[in-house]
This record gives sequence, structure tokens and C-alpha cells, in this order.
Amino acid sequence: MNWIIDADIQNFFGAVSQPWLVRFLEHRIGDKRIIRLIQKWLKAGCSRRQRRSR
Repeated sequence: MNWIIDADIQNFFGAVSQPWLVRFLEHRIGDKRIIRLIQKWLKAGCSRRQRRSR
């Protein structure tokens, strides 16, 4: 049996606690450089139509 899951994750990263997410990733990822890169991505937010949002 195969499963197909459809999920709307548009606001997932806005709803999840970023400190918790980083701690979770630190547990799974041993490379501190990757963790720092992910933290920068989370801090940067995204750009929509020349406007920056977080």
C-alpha cells in the first residue's frame, strides 16, 4: 500500500519555535557549520515582491 499526503506547510516555520527547531537539528546534524547556515536562513526570512517578511 502506498500513501499520499497533502499538507499545507506555508506557515509551518512561522508557527514552530525556532529555538526548538535548532535544538532538534543540532541533535540530528553534527556539523556546526550547517547549523549556523540554517540559523541564518531562519533569520533572513523571505522576499516577496521586493518586500522582506519573516
